[in-house]
Amino acid sequence: DVACQLVETKHRLAEAERQLVEAADVSCQLMETKHQLAEAERQLAEAVVVACQLAERERQLAESGQKAERLRVQLAEAAEVAHQLEAQQRQLAETERRLAEHQQSHRQLAATAHSWEAEAAAAEARLLQKDQVVTSHLAQIEWLTQQAASEASRRRTREAAQQEEW
Repeated sequence: DVACQLVETKHRLAEAERQLVEAADVSCQLMETKHQLAEAERQLAEAVVVACQLAERERQLAESGQKAERLRVQLAEAAEVAHQLEAQQRQLAETERRLAEHQQSHRQLAATAHSWEAEAAAAEARLLQKDQVVTSHLAQIEWLTQQAASEASRRRTREAAQQEEW
């Protein structure tokens, strides 16, 4: 029964280690996502600066009457880029949240794996103790068997000697 528990505990430990590897992969993805988020934020800041510059240029050109339509198109494009970057930033923030949950799961799995390792070590120690007890009992049984065989041999010798006397 202890051996079965040990095997089961080792299977759970192997599964926990597999999940730890997956959690490490998720942690790597989180770092990449953070880099992407920082880049998206930088691009968003640039887009906002460009949008402000374009707005100022549009005002100046409208006052002077030159190229106002072209700047409106550029401003619309910059606004679209800014909207896309904001959407990407929201997506990346959601991914970062999910990855943080995976990291929490990783920490829990690590604690579980540690607990299972302790259980496995305790089960191995109990199994070793029981093995030692069984070995001791087998040695006692063998000694008793030898004693009984010796006694039976002596008895047969005595009986043979008594039958010869008769």
